[in-house]
Amino acid sequence: MPNVLILAYDFPPRGGVGVMRITKWTRYLPEFGWQPTIVTVSDPGPHPDLHLLDQVRGTSVLRIPARYPPLPMGEAARVQDVSTPSSAWRRRLKPWIIPDVQVGWIPGAVRLAEARLAQGDIAALLTTGPPFSTSLAGLWLKRRHPTLPWLMDLRDLWSEGPDQRFVVQYKVNRWLEQCCLDAANHTTVVTAGIRTLMLRRLRIAPERISTIPNGFDPNDLPPETLAPAQSGPLQLCYIGTMAAHRAAAAEGVFIALRQLQAEGVTAAQLHVAFIGSFAPALHDWAAPLVAAGLVTVEGFVPHDAALARMRAAHALLLVLTDDWEGRIAHSSKLFEYLAVGRPILAVVPPGEAAQLVQGTGAGVAVAPTDVTGIADALREWLGKHAAGTLATRIDPAALRPYERREQAQHVSRLLGHITN
Repeated sequence: MPNVLILAYDFPPRGGVGVMRITKWTRYLPEFGWQPTIVTVSDPGPHPDLHLLDQVRGTSVLRIPARYPPLPMGEAARVQDVSTPSSAWRRRLKPWIIPDVQVGWIPGAVRLAEARLAQGDIAALLTTGPPFSTSLAGLWLKRRHPTLPWLMDLRDLWSEGPDQRFVVQYKVNRWLEQCCLDAANHTTVVTAGIRTLMLRRLRIAPERISTIPNGFDPNDLPPETLAPAQSGPLQLCYIGTMAAHRAAAAEGVFIALRQLQAEGVTAAQLHVAFIGSFAPALHDWAAPLVAAGLVTVEGFVPHDAALARMRAAHALLLVLTDDWEGRIAHSSKLFEYLAVGRPILAVVPPGEAAQLVQGTGAGVAVAPTDVTGIADALREWLGKHAAGTLATRIDPAALRPYERREQAQHVSRLLGHITN
């Protein structure tokens, strides 16, 4: 069985949605003829999820210290003493640390990778980012080993992403991304919209870039016995992260909830749970609704607990930014939402996520700025919940391409292609 060397900053026991893609590829690639060896960091991150280690047990994992762990966000950012010189300076410098604040892990990652390559049995290299410093480590290795086949996985937009706020920052990241695209034997991205954008704005041949969406693992899904009782309030659940500009897209949800509250909707009829890491603005918007019992804001939960909370909800809430990124991107958790089978209120702009939700019959899609539409959807669902008719039926065959095992098989075929 050939060996593939994988560079992944986010890897168990680090928690969060960003870790699931490579965790599942690592778990299932041996079924399709590839044995992974992982180079990652030893830092468990702000939200460790020790249960994820069971997914990769038996895998060879090489770890280095994380020199620059990510900046805290949400509630962690609220309680951090940002008046300290190191914190203040780091926040000011963050946009100029290119490509990201994890850049300090590159030398250690390359050193460990070189030692593993020296054993002579690695057939291919796979990198996944963000952080995009992982791709630069891959570029370093590719230039030192030109015949080593390299598959570069990009789970998000890099130079074309919304975090590029300054011209110099954008141009340097654009150059770095172009160097990586030129050097990699093949690149994978998570949506067809991102692939189209990169074909249009970056010099890459269509046959050298593929789309492998995010997905779900049926083996992770909790039993249907966790389904909520039809009595009691409509339980609407959001699970994930809302930071920086992405949190602004949720403001319309809170305005709509305040409208319903003014109309007489109480905690006995509706309860909305936000579970994860959130920007301070979201906590501020939620405060009066929390006091009324309509909303709760909770912290990070491990992956298995997150799936259980999805299953225990009557309906699920998805929020994406009302901009071009929101139109071409998916949220990683969308596919687990679909797999759980609860109706989805997708507060998203017209685009790929909206088409997926509506095309599968999984729920309704409303633009983030359409407060009236959000409120109308909630009113309709409150009525259906009271009548016991709030449900959705999704054809399992429509979800088959998004199963993690299927996607790992796709990765194995790409690895076979670039090695041949």
